Amino acid sequence: MRRETTTVITGVLILVAFGAIMVYSASDGTLLRWHLFCAALGGVALYIAVHLDYHRLRDPLLFRFVLISSLGLLVLVLTPGIGLEVDGARRWISIAGFRFQPSEYAKFALILLLAVKLTDNQQEIKRFWGGFLAPMLATGLFAALVLAERDLGIPVMMVAVAFVMICIAGARWRYLIASVAPLMGGVFLLIVMAPHRVQRLAAFISPWEHRDAAGWQLIQSLSAFAQ
Repeated sequence: MRRETTTVITGVLILVAFGAIMVYSASDGTLLRWHLFCAALGGVALYIAVHLDYHRLRDPLLFRFVLISSLGLLVLVLTPGIGLEVDGARRWISIAGFRFQPSEYAKFALILLLAVKLTDNQQEIKRFWGGFLAPMLATGLFAALVLAERDLGIPVMMVAVAFVMICIAGARWRYLIASVAPLMGGVFLLIVMAPHRVQRLAAFISPWEHRDAAGWQLIQSLSAFAQ
């Protein structure tokens, strides 16, 4: 096993063990058993991923399946009667009692799309369309569908990951720098247009002024560190 793989697996095991201790200290044994069950499933998935030849993901049939299925699920979750709505947000699909977020699958699909296209279009990477606008438009499509679920965090993460990948691929810095201000302005507007996001931001900045509402969880976290 490569040294880098060993380092990553060791870090994951430490985090899982720490999480199990925290779950056990904050709840009864039921939640701990569920946590360990999910950790075991994650371990199986990790084993498969480590031994999987990622070059197979470039297979045209598999590549198209991942993209089409991820976009299809992002549309399905917005469909009444299919997507589960909780507190005004429609982010989950339930199948046989098992719930999952299509946006999590979409993150993988977007990374795969950008990795393949940025690698195949190296001759265009210094140009505005091929090296910046086309991959950002693809990212924007995924981000817009997730944003329609009333989820801002994952779209921001998608754009950030796309920025890093485009930068590593060798795109011109001036395109990236010029787009920062408009993107930050868009995020700011999305925050101020949603009262619950404004409340969360205010609670993060001044948690003690919202100790009985949105700031309660942050205060408990700070208290735990202090103790």
